[in-house]
Amino acid sequence: MSSFTRLFFEGGDDGDEEERGRPWARRAPSPPWLGPPEDELGVVVQLALVVGRSENGVVALRHATVYSAGVSFHFVAVGRDLRRAQSNRLLHDQHLFDPEEEPSDGFLRIGLELPDGRRVSNLGGRMGRRARFASSEEKPGVAFFEHGGGGGSGGDGRVSVRPAYWLWPLPDSGAIRVFCEWPVLELALSSAELDVRPLVEARAHVVSLWPPG
Repeated sequence: MSSFTRLFFEGGDDGDEEERGRPWARRAPSPPWLGPPEDELGVVVQLALVVGRSENGVVALRHATVYSAGVSFHFVAVGRDLRRAQSNRLLHDQHLFDPEEEPSDGFLRIGLELPDGRRVSNLGGRMGRRARFASSEEKPGVAFFEHGGGGGSGGDGRVSVRPAYWLWPLPDSGAIRVFCEWPVLELALSSAELDVRPLVEARAHVVSLWPPG
């Protein structure tokens, strides 16, 4: 019986002896450009940065979760004064994008301009889609793709989507310009500047789940 079981329950089974004694091989860590490391606790940096706004739509960068090699950007995009069919369609449009074709007006466009001038976006292309599926021998120059997020919801004339994007590597200095566009809500191409210094400083506080060695 485990200590936890003894503390919280009376009786119980500590599991199968054979299972407990079986050695398991450690899985090799994934390349850092494929997403946040599974063996780290990232550090959340609150940003509350409004990237673009129209009469009925707004896109904001809520916060970032910083890891040793990269960063997850967490957005929220909200539309209001919509008909029920419109809100349902907007949620649907976020999942119907072919990177080889022009996206619908309902698709939320998100992009970054890095301090060195390179640009990446959720429209795919060689710096996004290819990086996501690159093998460990095909190290990309930069990776940017949707990774996680809070899904979406709609009702009462409103729609809200909360995508998250993984950026690798995290720039060491300078500013990132964040872009958005949401044509169906008449939110024209807009941008806001993000200083990377708070992100770089947060990197020093990332916690490894396993001690070195």
